[in-house]
Amino acid sequence: QSLKSERIKLTVIVELRKSNMRLSATSDEIDPQALDQFEQLFDLPQKGVYPLQELNEYLQSIKRKYPQSDTLILIPDEGVIYESIIQAMDAARNFNESPLFPNVVLSGSLG
Repeated sequence: QSLKSERIKLTVIVELRKSNMRLSATSDEIDPQALDQFEQLFDLPQKGVYPLQELNEYLQSIKRKYPQSDTLILIPDEGVIYESIIQAMDAARNFNESPLFPNVVLSGSLG
């Protein structure tokens, strides 16, 4: 674990799409090519059901490497049900009572 990564803050972007969930990260302190490694796409196990376990594990791995990271931007597609949004927010905020990404920001679609 480098001291450098301990100070870097990543902001995770979670897009809840109709057919998949896209994860990515952004940071002013890391070059865009390096940020590409954080991009992941998860298919939905069934329509309207998001793989929250995978989301949680992804966030844990980022938190371990970049412990200062605390902000997540959640971008649900139009038509994503409210309950799915709340579940994703809950999965992002905590893991076993430990804070993961407590600052969850809800954003409109990028498209």
